[in-house]
Amino acid sequence: MESTIKTKTKNTGHQNITRTKSNAALFSNNIPPQTFSSAFSTSQKNSEKSNNGGFLGGLGYLGEKIAVGFTSSLEGIWDYTAGGLAKLFGADDWAEEQFENDCFGDWYSHPEEWYNPSGGWKVAGDIAGGIGTSLPAIGGVIAGGFIAGASGGTLSPVAAGLISASVAGLGAAGNATKQAYRETGQLTGKEFGYGALVGATEGAIEGLSGVVGTGTGQVVKGISKAFAKETTKTVAKQSVMKTLGKGFIGEAFEEGLAEIIDPYWQKLTYNPDAKNATMQEVAYAAFVGGMSGMLMSGGQVVTDSANNFMKGSNLANKGLDTEVLGLSEQIAAFEKANNTGDETFQTLAETYSKLTESLSQTGGKVQTVTQKKLLGELQRANTVAVFKPMILRSAANIVNNAEAIAQKLNEYGYKGADGKPITVTAEQIRAGIDVNDTSSFSKALKENNILRTLAVTDATGHLTMDTARFKQATLAGQKLASQVDLNRFMETATPEEINAVSEALGIEDWSTLNVDAFNQKVVEFVESGRAAEYAKAREGAQDIHTIPESAARPIPKLINLRQDGTVRYSDGDTKIAITKSGDTYTIYD
Repeated sequence: MESTIKTKTKNTGHQNITRTKSNAALFSNNIPPQTFSSAFSTSQKNSEKSNNGGFLGGLGYLGEKIAVGFTSSLEGIWDYTAGGLAKLFGADDWAEEQFENDCFGDWYSHPEEWYNPSGGWKVAGDIAGGIGTSLPAIGGVIAGGFIAGASGGTLSPVAAGLISASVAGLGAAGNATKQAYRETGQLTGKEFGYGALVGATEGAIEGLSGVVGTGTGQVVKGISKAFAKETTKTVAKQSVMKTLGKGFIGEAFEEGLAEIIDPYWQKLTYNPDAKNATMQEVAYAAFVGGMSGMLMSGGQVVTDSANNFMKGSNLANKGLDTEVLGLSEQIAAFEKANNTGDETFQTLAETYSKLTESLSQTGGKVQTVTQKKLLGELQRANTVAVFKPMILRSAANIVNNAEAIAQKLNEYGYKGADGKPITVTAEQIRAGIDVNDTSSFSKALKENNILRTLAVTDATGHLTMDTARFKQATLAGQKLASQVDLNRFMETATPEEINAVSEALGIEDWSTLNVDAFNQKVVEFVESGRAAEYAKAREGAQDIHTIPESAARPIPKLINLRQDGTVRYSDGDTKIAITKSGDTYTIYD
């Protein structure tokens, strides 16, 4: 903003503190108002001494500009909070000291003085300074994520946005108050009011971008999602260009808007003669902010890709790729069948499709860099999906009823999505869970493959019943059925299995049968002694299988067995067995 920047040209090096990220990098004592034309101008007093150190010197200059932006933002937070409190309690001299002095003295102007940037290097320095100014807000979100994780909680995008907005707002408020104090030489309500307005504007815009997920907010939201058990669309789904574009647009909007509003806050508080920002100044602030946001988003893309590749490589080396793919297959099939529209499930399904298509070219083996990166993404998506409410509820129910669930799975012969019987113990289900530590449930759900697989299989409807085993267990007197088990049996059992249970238990109408009535039928079946008879008959049936089919005799017109035992008979496709026990004959077909 013209009036602000012109004033800054009169200050000494340590006095050049400003508000916006785009201008946060401008700590030189001889920088003119920043527009595109002036930024790219090479009219330094001594052009021969500009860009000292060449390219390597330029890299050092950019690194120092990032550091200057970072420390100035931290100092702004200290100045506004400590200085404001001191002023509130009457320690005026100490409060003014905080705003008058810089913690690092003339170092803030050092990058321009030693490197003397010209042209593109000057613009690059402003962009680097903008990145540095954003780092405390990002660091605050990372710290918040670690604290939330350590306490067993999660960091939601809204909470992350509030943290980011608070840190950014305080830093901007402190630097703006310092700017006003050094221009007026006074530290009154006007200077603090200007700082508060600037800080509130910066915080509000930063918080909004955190919720929407653009600019710095895109990085903040990504960090919060990493610490939380959820995720937005992956970088693979968005595409790199879309991610970078959102980063540019978000920060460009933030800084351009802040540049426009700032003169009005000055007029409202300490500087009634402040001039409005020119279109060139607004465009330059937006450009520098946009480039800062794009570079930070690019860093996130690179980091995410590297993390996914390393995670995928580790999984493939340990032979765990099949486990990851199996879990993903269930969730992807559930999403395809139900079309829930859930972003996590959709992302997982798309990533699974890409990986399986790629694996078809390598014989099902994870070999290429892309495959390993996709496998890492898929594992992240699996972990995120497990924490969806529908799966969480299933996992909690399984843990709370581990003994009954384990017994039921084993007795009824439940099968997973791969068609193999599930055989587990209650101890395996509860592995990693400490009843005295609530956070252990989340950790177990991520690390206990048995619990995770059971929860996903159950929640997505891929848990299938061996109806023959259900019939056998029921007629043996097992009273384990839940309403879900009963429904599954009625829906998937063969007519022969339904008839066998109907005749044994005396069930006439399955349509009106609930689980309580069914279990009562089982109790009556046991108390009447019929369960014992069935068990004995089943034992005899098992003995039949010990007689080879080649030993079967032709079916006679009259059967008269002289000794107790079992004899097999056959006549074409008709195969029977007869067991004699005293005067009792039992025929098996």
